[in-house]
Amino acid sequence: MPAKTVAALPGQYVVLGLAFGVHADEQQPGVDTEIVARRKLRRLRVELDRTPSGPSMSTLTTDHGVALLPLRGAGLELEELRKRMSRAAGVEVTMTATTAVPEEAPKAVTLVRELLEVVRIYQLAAGVHRLDDLVLEYQLTRPNPARDQLALWVAPLIARPDLLQTLRCYLNHSRNRRQTATELHVHVNTVDYRLRLVDKLTGLDPGQADHLPRLVAALAAYDASCSPG
Repeated sequence: MPAKTVAALPGQYVVLGLAFGVHADEQQPGVDTEIVARRKLRRLRVELDRTPSGPSMSTLTTDHGVALLPLRGAGLELEELRKRMSRAAGVEVTMTATTAVPEEAPKAVTLVRELLEVVRIYQLAAGVHRLDDLVLEYQLTRPNPARDQLALWVAPLIARPDLLQTLRCYLNHSRNRRQTATELHVHVNTVDYRLRLVDKLTGLDPGQADHLPRLVAALAAYDASCSPG
């Protein structure tokens, strides 16, 4: 009998971390959500396997997963792949990406999962995110004594969810008080009062530009410390 041919491993993989939104049908009363979820996963896998470099190796759940795609030739258009997956499954798809030789693939999988967590913590828009894009955010959210110290700066706000919510909203709206008030359905004076309390409790004034990096870093460190991952 002829000897079986063992396929050679590619020289490199594109390693993807994937996060999937919820399909509208998964929230409909009376719908079998398991069937909807299986259909969503099937469509996502089909698109992953349609890349020019060949079939992928993937582990997917209904809301996240990882995939290894062989890297051959000119590479992969990841943003186009992300859009195809999103259209096919009818959900928002977020990707984190890196490349790795086969023996480094496990480390790469850990990295893209950690980058997905950074995307979640910073509430970044759906897209393709790489370590080069998130160097500062990634470093701020890694477990270490400095991160724990940063998180302590906003610890006094934990007992006041209204202050924490107002601070987040204010920063998300580029320090626009009126937009913050509109989103929170409160008066601008209420926003001002809450921001003064943030200053009083933390020693960091959201209205001062030189305090903003510490506030942003402290919130990221706090969110990362609370993350189950």
